[in-house]
Amino acid sequence: MSARSRATVAAEQGSKWTLAHYDEVVGLARTAGPEQIARTGIMDWVMIARPRVETPPGFASMDGAGLPVDASVYDKP
Repeated sequence: MSARSRATVAAEQGSKWTLAHYDEVVGLARTAGPEQIARTGIMDWVMIARPRVETPPGFASMDGAGLPVDASVYDKP
């Protein structure tokens, strides 16, 4: 599957809140400890864990709009 940016997904969803949420997730992925992560939902856990395990290029300066998305995650019913 091709990777799309969070900005593309947000544009398709028509939600500025989505981009703000992804910005928060990127920040958590960079710096959050276990207590902060425990307060998020399961999907956020996955979005926080993925860049920690598989760091995308430019992650240190990335915002939520640039975080890559695996299209298969959104294409499943």
